[in-house]
Amino acid sequence: MKQRLKDSFATLLVYAIRADDVISEKERVLFCELMEEHFDVEYAQSLKFLSETTPTKEDIDKHIEIINRFLKDNPMQKMRILAYLNHIIYTDGIELNEYKVFEKLKNKLFPDIN
Repeated sequence: MKQRLKDSFATLLVYAIRADDVISEKERVLFCELMEEHFDVEYAQSLKFLSETTPTKEDIDKHIEIINRFLKDNPMQKMRILAYLNHIIYTDGIELNEYKVFEKLKNKLFPDIN
């Protein structure tokens, strides 16, 4: 379970990072720090994941489903994921595409809240 959550968390972060088609140094560092802090993933391994991952809409839908399934009884953990996504998109200045991605993910993680 932890591996699937890690992959899903990382994929959502990468999706947000790539929303503006630029991976800034600040985003790169923050992504690696979050992966190390929450999943004990080494910096080099996180960099590799970031550089090799380009999530599609289908990927995102699958990973949202995984997160919603595993965290269905833990809305606070899902809120933390949103906080990390928010941190990622604001780290180098927010772009409209990044904000749209954040809103889309928020609505999929919490479909009952408008």
